[in-house]
Amino acid sequence: MLLLLPLLLLLLLLPLLLLLLLLLLLLLLLLLLLLLLLLLLLLILLLLLLLLLLLLLLLLLLLLLLLLLLLLLLLLLLLLLLLLLLLLLLTATTTTTD
Repeated sequence: MLLLLPLLLLLLLLPLLLLLLLLLLLLLLLLLLLLLLLLLLLLILLLLLLLLLLLLLLLLLLLLLLLLLLLLLLLLLLLLLLLLLLLLLLTATTTTTD
């Protein structure tokens, strides 16, 4: 009977140990899932940051293009003014006296 006592105790403790092991495994799985979720969130944040950076770059390029267009318009206006001045000079010097 004394020999069977540790075996009986082991049989009584076995379901408890299995339950503890199962709980530990569940906790580990939960931690792994949380880590995966955190990693996914970080990836989404990184992608949003990259998208924001690309949008900012596009806006900067658009602004540069607008500035270039404005400069071209200004140069065209200056050329038109110079041509008008040249035409005015040509008509002022070619007056004939009768």
